[in-house]
Amino acid sequence: MIFNKKTLNLTIACLLSASAIQANAALVSLNLSGDTMTTADATSTSDSQSNASGVYAQSDVYQTYSSSIAYARADDTGWFYSTARGSYNFMSESTVKQIYNVTNDANDDQFFDFSFEVMNGSIDANCGDNGYGYGQSFSSAYGSGGCTGNDFAEAGYMAEILFNGSSIWNSAAKVMSDSNGALLTSSGVTFNNSYSGSNYLNWGTNLFNLNLGLVAANTSFTLEYIVTTRVEGSILDLANGYNTAYAQFGDPNGFSSSGNTFNSRSADVPEPSVLALLGLGLAGLRLSRRKDKTAH
Repeated sequence: MIFNKKTLNLTIACLLSASAIQANAALVSLNLSGDTMTTADATSTSDSQSNASGVYAQSDVYQTYSSSIAYARADDTGWFYSTARGSYNFMSESTVKQIYNVTNDANDDQFFDFSFEVMNGSIDANCGDNGYGYGQSFSSAYGSGGCTGNDFAEAGYMAEILFNGSSIWNSAAKVMSDSNGALLTSSGVTFNNSYSGSNYLNWGTNLFNLNLGLVAANTSFTLEYIVTTRVEGSILDLANGYNTAYAQFGDPNGFSSSGNTFNSRSADVPEPSVLALLGLGLAGLRLSRRKDKTAH
């Protein structure tokens, strides 16, 4: 079989066009879990839930002046939140986890992306007033001297996404207030639409898209999205200040989240059979050139 140049060029163009056909094929199953744990003075409580469609876990402790509260909530539409707060002597922690099991059920390899939305949230820790999370100040009733001695309050969050067990995205921040003042530290991804001071960090909605890479046909992968909020504090002199901390990731009052989605697209790489045909075409071109030289 002899190819002339014009025919060969047309053949290559057709083969490459066929290999670039786009497809969106994925089978996704979702499992949700929530865990909460709180301690106020010496009293503790915890709650744990796991469900395929939605979870709501809550822990509350009220002990004399101390209080500790944690919430974890998620559902299968993709949005979730984790909240922890406390006052006086307290520790509160909330963790929510989404586990996606995704199968590329197409007949060709696919590139996958994970699109998700981080909704508004905040962290703050105070001695001498009650902080952003409570919406009003108690400093006039209990004094406003700030942290003294060993008094402290801290609040933070940790968010991480794992692809087949390996971290591919993370964000964390913590506020610490004690007798030396207040300090905000952070690591990983920082959020746009945010504002901060030494003892607080607030942020608005952020959109992200992660490229998960090439997934072979009819194979699966696991994506874990884990968020933890944690607060802790201790104040010994009740006349000195009202010690509180608050942390929230997500938005329990706003249900406008676009949800978390997976997008797939075919790899723009010819299949082995296409490469074989392309090789045959190139061999024909070499044969054609050899014949032309012989004729001359």
